[in-house]
Amino acid sequence: MGAGAKSDPTRIQIADISNTIYDPLARSVRRGLRLHGVHSGIPVVYSTEVPGEVKLLPLPEDEFKKGSVNELGVFDDFRVRILPVLGPMPAIFGLNMAMVVMCDLARKPIVNPLGIKYRKKVYEKLYRALVDCESRIARRQIK
Repeated sequence: MGAGAKSDPTRIQIADISNTIYDPLARSVRRGLRLHGVHSGIPVVYSTEVPGEVKLLPLPEDEFKKGSVNELGVFDDFRVRILPVLGPMPAIFGLNMAMVVMCDLARKPIVNPLGIKYRKKVYEKLYRALVDCESRIARRQIK
């Protein structure tokens, strides 16, 4: 799914398209698939990071001289406006996709993936455990 406007590689998830959350591109693809009768069964790599306020990158002045900016598309000389992307994010998405394919080919499914919906609780539990451990080491209360 979309790596644009994402910057946190720890939020990358692998799931069925029907279980994706917080990804606008995944939501759009789900809608399109439903129109064709497909509701699940497609594994995807996506990010649970909520996209912030991002804007399309500005076009240089010479692009306006080439013609109408409303006609900018994928095939006409690739004159497109794009969302800013942190360099390694698409590569990290690609590595995750490659891992899914290799595990599938080796017939070694990914078991017990990290839960998606209750991730906040997992992080809070880990944080409390870390604070308790650090408090014992420091022999004082840490806030």
